[in-house]
Amino acid sequence: MDLSADICQKIYTDMWRIRLFEEEADRQTNLGNVVGTLHMYCGEEAVATGVCANLRDDDYVLGTHRSHGHCLAKGAKSDRMMAELWGKATGTCKGKGGSMHVADFSLNMLGANGIVGAGIGPTTGTARQCAFLVTGQPLGVLFTKRSPWVRSGPCRLSMFVRITGISSGYRV
Repeated sequence: MDLSADICQKIYTDMWRIRLFEEEADRQTNLGNVVGTLHMYCGEEAVATGVCANLRDDDYVLGTHRSHGHCLAKGAKSDRMMAELWGKATGTCKGKGGSMHVADFSLNMLGANGIVGAGIGPTTGTARQCAFLVTGQPLGVLFTKRSPWVRSGPCRLSMFVRITGISSGYRV
């Protein structure tokens, strides 16, 4: 990736946009406006912006329970994201996903979940479908040691072991 001044400026701006969104989401939670639980993404802004800066527009992203930053870095609109947290119909999931299940299918942000390691199965299925269709599309979330969005916690789950076996059999 060529880190031109324009790209660096966009990454920096996106990191600030995510941080400001998170701080406002926290404030709105304290005011009682956010429906459900809020898991903050503060301090992780560089991860989402760095990964998404290297993705094509049509690449897929699957998130964790802290996916506001992933969705925003992929290009989601802040007002639609906040509407989602408020449970409004104008949200990215029509107010039904909330904080831990944000998605924006128009951006190929396929969603998030609130269970540690639960994204491994959908991620593998998406990778398999991309391999089957020979799209050449990488995923924003991969379950390797280098992946910034999957840490050691999910690796101790039996699902990780099963999915790793399945994906190696399918050569995903």
